[in-house]
Amino acid sequence: MSSIKPQQQQVWDWKAAANFILGGAGTGLMLFASIDGLTGGGAFRIAAVVAFCLVAVGLSLILLKIGRPLRFLNAFFNPQTSWMAREAYAALPYFGAAAVAVLVDSSLIGLAAAVFGLLFLYCQARILKACKGVPAWRAPWTVPLVMITGLVEGAGLMVAISAFGAAAPAWLTVTFAGLVLVRMSIFAAYRSRLSSDGAPLDVLRRLTRVNSTMLLAGFIIPLALSAAVLLHLTGTPVLALLAGFAGVLSGWDLKFSLVRRLGHYQGMAISVAPARGGGSAGPGTRPGW
Repeated sequence: MSSIKPQQQQVWDWKAAANFILGGAGTGLMLFASIDGLTGGGAFRIAAVVAFCLVAVGLSLILLKIGRPLRFLNAFFNPQTSWMAREAYAALPYFGAAAVAVLVDSSLIGLAAAVFGLLFLYCQARILKACKGVPAWRAPWTVPLVMITGLVEGAGLMVAISAFGAAAPAWLTVTFAGLVLVRMSIFAAYRSRLSSDGAPLDVLRRLTRVNSTMLLAGFIIPLALSAAVLLHLTGTPVLALLAGFAGVLSGWDLKFSLVRRLGHYQGMAISVAPARGGGSAGPGTRPGW
């Protein structure tokens, strides 16, 4: 029965995972860079450049995955049914508005780019959700988990970038800490629902490791460091930098795990064992669950 057990998908490799990782971080960063600029911050342009490059690199890695790079044009077909096509269409105005925002140093235009960026991020989340054959991706909490992770990464990167100037503004640190708390709550709901709905045993085992990493690096450390920053302890810029990177790297690990480590196909099940001769049917089997 081993041949019908759930198998880890091999279609989306590290390059595909990197698109989800960098796309979420870049679009989230554009949002908080624009808000920071509109509230008087001085790091908008450099943060917007980083946000632009993150999404661009993520999509470029997808091109490296394609045997014939010009086939990327196929991604623009069938936007009425394909979330991947919608992602591609959302990327165009994002890049256009982000480029103009950087050139003229306009946080307001950057905010417009951030709106398209959030649409891009939503499309990425729906791409995963649409893969019905992968229990860890079709879970009800997948979309909000991917969305909130991108926002945490964006806020964390903005906190880190601000720390190079002096210190992150209080509103940004508080927002980052709040998003970290929300992300952990959504991840707990995702894990609970996946366990109750049923998932391959190997997925649930790996999810336990992801939970340990999230609890420490994605929750306790960034919250503790953010509290220290708000209390103006010695070395505040360094603490802010560490808090931001902890939130970002834990999110990257979560999304890499979601795409690569937890991406197992459902496998097959037999509801009842066929009867032999005049005997009665036996119990079914669901290998790997």
